Amino acid sequence: MVVLALSFIEAKADWLCTHPQLCQVVADYYKLSNIQAPKLTKAIASNKDPHEVEPTTTELKNIYKARYLITGARELHPWITSILNLRSKKPELKTFSYDVNQDYLKRYPKSHKESLAHFWLYPDIKCDVFNKFQKWIERDKEPIECPYKEEALVLKDIKIEIPTIVSHDAIVPLLLSLGIEAYSIKGSGHHEEPNPKQLKEIHLLLKKHPKVLWIVEKQIHFPNAIEALKRKDDKIIHIDTNRDYPSNKDAPLIELAAFLKQTGL
Repeated sequence: MVVLALSFIEAKADWLCTHPQLCQVVADYYKLSNIQAPKLTKAIASNKDPHEVEPTTTELKNIYKARYLITGARELHPWITSILNLRSKKPELKTFSYDVNQDYLKRYPKSHKESLAHFWLYPDIKCDVFNKFQKWIERDKEPIECPYKEEALVLKDIKIEIPTIVSHDAIVPLLLSLGIEAYSIKGSGHHEEPNPKQLKEIHLLLKKHPKVLWIVEKQIHFPNAIEALKRKDDKIIHIDTNRDYPSNKDAPLIELAAFLKQTGL
């Protein structure tokens, strides 16, 4: 029988996750543990990219008061910092907060914490979240193996021979690590918009190459001026890189690999 040292398994307790992807990691853990999972609730109703979301006043209050809070890297939602500071003064409030390890910044070219905070797009970082969560609840037996091997294996199938333009740069470091020439329309900072340098880079790229791949992320606003630059010979994939909770869809990387296989890119 598994015993949780911190008595965190209160099935009737309402656990809040600041992002749906965190709820999914926690749910995956409990499914593999064969333990009754707590009730997992998204703290924020919006399913846009986290960097484009601001919680409502009510949502902020609920996050502050939640008995159990699961939250991601602060770079994903800068507004969480003051809440975490207040919660730290109330020992009865339990918080799991993930921070991106500096080693990942060295592993991925041109990365920064704002991009890597999108942990669900990086199988190794997603496993790090999973492993650190189960360590946080102090299980009394051997840790469960990370369940995201398929997402790591599918990276071998992601090969793109033409330049790639992505809505924002969350996934760009991953593509660069695979040897893919990848560019973003905008960065992944909080409420960041395309800057003149990025737009100029895209124009020069299109001028140089007769065909490119556009990865259009469904939850990211695509400026009309950029939308108009797509050409008939370009390849385009519309993909949900965010994922809601609960979700029965394949992980974004698996969906991307399947598209590339179908199109022969």
